[in-house]
Parts: sequence; structure tokens; C-alpha cells
Amino acid sequence: MTFRNLSNYLRLAVSISLVLNLNSCLTYDDDDSIVDESDSETDNTPQFTAVSCNGYPVGQVNLPTDESPHDEPWEWWYWTGHLQTADGRWFGYETTFFIINTLGTKYLAVHHAISDIENEVFVHRQDVALWDGNVPEAGFQFTLAGQSATGADGIESIQGQVDNFTLDINLNALKKPVLQHGTGYHERSWGGFTYYYSRERIETTGTITIDGEPLSVTGTSWFDHQWGASPSATEPDPATGWHWMALQLDDGREAMITTVQDVDGNSLLMAGTLTDSECHSQPLDETNIVMTPLREWTSPETGCTYPLEWDITVGDLNLHITPAMDNQELTSAQKTYWEGAALISGDATGRAYVELVGYCSPES
Repeated sequence: MTFRNLSNYLRLAVSISLVLNLNSCLTYDDDDSIVDESDSETDNTPQFTAVSCNGYPVGQVNLPTDESPHDEPWEWWYWTGHLQTADGRWFGYETTFFIINTLGTKYLAVHHAISDIENEVFVHRQDVALWDGNVPEAGFQFTLAGQSATGADGIESIQGQVDNFTLDINLNALKKPVLQHGTGYHERSWGGFTYYYSRERIETTGTITIDGEPLSVTGTSWFDHQWGASPSATEPDPATGWHWMALQLDDGREAMITTVQDVDGNSLLMAGTLTDSECHSQPLDETNIVMTPLREWTSPETGCTYPLEWDITVGDLNLHITPAMDNQELTSAQKTYWEGAALISGDATGRAYVELVGYCSPES
């Protein structure tokens, strides 16, 4: 099997698918640098003690059983997050493991990236190999090319290495899972189906080691688990591009937003979920989501152009999304896309992760 064919499946498995609780309010000064206006002695961290935040939601996803791998054409376990050192140095990360079932052969792939916001450094890698089929008694356990992820029931650990950065973190979910599309299941209008749930606010601790120097970090992560099938195992999927946003607000709310487009830019799907601080979730669609791109960025490496700043409406919230740094593009022979950390301002403040697919050919 060629990398070109595998990339078509990885294109499906990157997402149709965070705000770090810094106890701060972030604004911009006149030169667009980040200003921390918080009182360092005040703890405004949401506690999520409501009874409604306990247990599992009821729908077409059966947790915790469905945390483990399924026998579907594609599946992924996907983490993004915002981490900081004691002195406030901000890092973003992405770690995603994929299982791709291609004509009876199962591949394991991993994407891993680190954003060093302070130094405007972005490092990434993508690896793929035959999957050994190892499934633990509960949850999941993946290891590939020095990257690993293990977890069950909202308790997880991730290790990753790329260039001179080594990530070693432990994760503990603070809120119950969210079933995306209302029930966790979506029959796609253009064919195929997907099961999809998220853990939208996860306490995260550990270290980032840079050039052999370990830095203790704390923060908040987001986890997506999605699996399903496309319209055809042999024909290209009509869904060639998408936007995905994971928003974590400082007041304890979260929102997932996704839009899906065909090759001509026509909308196939606009959907999402808004979850309040007491873990009540409201499905979203084109009637209560508006995304307005404000500017573009062209990659000096690939020449691909991405929208990189938005005004968005989510329910009754008007928000502004700004990337923490422009160059957060993951490039390889298998898949090229933009995925990175961002700031939220407007009616609420927070941090986000944004994914943009379909702006660069897979082989770029």
C-alpha cells in the first residue's frame, strides 16, 4: 500500500470532529502582545462539583466500554491541550493515535506536535506502521515510534518526543464525557457514519523536557474519540476539508464546533455542542453557529493559505478567535494541515485548539 492511499484514509481520521485555567483575564496591548491582568492571589478555577458532572451520558455510545478500539474502517484517540510552567510559559500540544483498516490490513498512525508560544517554535512529526492489534482489558494502550498513550475511564498518560522536546503528562478528566451530535452517533448526509464523544476539560500535569532540561507544567487538555465508516472503501470521500474548534472558556463552559466542506467549498455539515459549567450539553447546528474568517496566512514552507482568525457566534456568545502563533502547520508526505493553539476573547475569555484541513493537498 502506498503512502498516497494511506493518506486518503488519514485524511478521514484527522477530525470531523482549551482553555488553560490560568486564573487570568488575557487582553492585548497596542502591539498585540499578551497582557496578564489577573490577580495572582485569586483562584477563579471552576470546581465542577455539580452532581450532573458525574457518571456517563446516555446515548448511542456505551462508556466506558467504547473507550477501546472498534472494528471500523477508521478510528482515532485525539488530545490537544494548553500547558504552562510556574512562571507562565505557555505550550500547546497535540497527540493523536489512529487505527486505519485498509482492505483488511490495520495500520497504527500517530501525529504529535508541540507549540512553544513564547519562542514561536513549532515542532511536529507523523509516524505510521502496521498495528499489532494489542487491546488491554479496559481502555486503550498505544505505542509507536517513541510516542505512547494509555488510558481508561478518564485517567490517561501521554508520552511524546519530537526534535528536542519530550512530553510526559498525566491526565484526569474533570467533567463527564460529552456525546457529540446529541447521542454520540451521526449518520452523515453524504454517506457513512460516525460515533463521537469528547472529554472536554481534563486536568493535566507533568513535564516538558527541552534540550535535556525538564520543565514542570500544569494545564488543561481536551480529548476526542471518534470512529466510523466513509461512504465507500474505494472511492474518495466527498468531505475533503473541515474546520474544527475546541473552545474552553474561563467560566467553565466548553464548545466544540465543526464544519465540513466538499472539494468545491460547499457546506456538508455545521455542528457542535455547547456545555455549561454544570455539564449540561446543548447540540448546535447551522441555526446557532456563525463563523466569519478575518484574515489569512500563507505557509512559507508549503505555500498553502489558511484562514487564521475568526469572529464566531456560538448560541448567544459572540467570540473572537486568534491563533497564539501563525506557523502551526503540520507537514509530511502523508498529510499536511494546520492545527494549533489559540486565544478566545469577546463575550467570554479562554483558550482554544483549532484544526484546518483541506487547504493543502495531502502530498504537499
